Amino acid sequence: LQRPYHITIHPSISQSTTSQRPPFIMPPPLYGQLVHVAPQNFVGRPNSEGGNGFVKKDHADGSFDVRYCIDGSVEKNVNRLRITSLNPLVTTARRTNGTDVARPSLLAPSHQPQQRSSPLTQPPTPPTSPRGIQHIIIQSRAWSKYDCHPNPLLVHLRDGRSKPKAWLRIDEGNYNKYEKGEKKGEMKSHLNELENNTLVRIKHELERIIHFFDRGQWPHGFTPHADLAYAYGVCARKVRHCVNSHLRKNGSEKRKVRHDAGKTIFNSPEMRQKMC
Repeated sequence: LQRPYHITIHPSISQSTTSQRPPFIMPPPLYGQLVHVAPQNFVGRPNSEGGNGFVKKDHADGSFDVRYCIDGSVEKNVNRLRITSLNPLVTTARRTNGTDVARPSLLAPSHQPQQRSSPLTQPPTPPTSPRGIQHIIIQSRAWSKYDCHPNPLLVHLRDGRSKPKAWLRIDEGNYNKYEKGEKKGEMKSHLNELENNTLVRIKHELERIIHFFDRGQWPHGFTPHADLAYAYGVCARKVRHCVNSHLRKNGSEKRKVRHDAGKTIFNSPEMRQKMC
């Protein structure tokens, strides 16, 4: 019979082996952190599709419970080896129009917005060389009372006080002229259809600007209604009459026509030729 084989371990060896065993280190907590969990197949229970979710609870064994963002479901005792990213937002790259370099998502903590000078972020400058009253009206519609400069239309009308009366009609050049007599070539005092339409547009824009301010907040040095009347060389009553007439005629400034126009020998050249 063979004697049984015995292995004797020296006490010093067993103590050294026990002392060299690394102690158990608790993994860092993940509570409240957004993580991406990889999918996993299970036996005897439904599979896990994984996805982005927030850690709901940490366990002593290193596993955790996660609540997914899409459907709000909770998966318990998830192994840390299934974590593919501790910051999924950083992996969502984006590209800008100015460069082809991929940058982090706007929601990522590492995203730092770039300060770029854009015409949309800079306050508009007041017009220095106007290109007509229509262009100034467009600039006025883009103006706000919070801008650092006054309204361009108010400034344009106020600066016209240093010019002769009816200066706006002269600058635009849409007025009618006398064709005969001593005043041949001079400007007629009566406003034509184009001038009436322009006058009404300016009046409507001034009324819109006035609604921006309270009675005590109106900027000092601007008298828009008087400046408009001076610009066209008419009185304030004439301005109100043009606006009221424009509204009564549904936006048309055409002069009224006789009901028998072209029907009598007095106003029809064709009928006068037939009488001859």
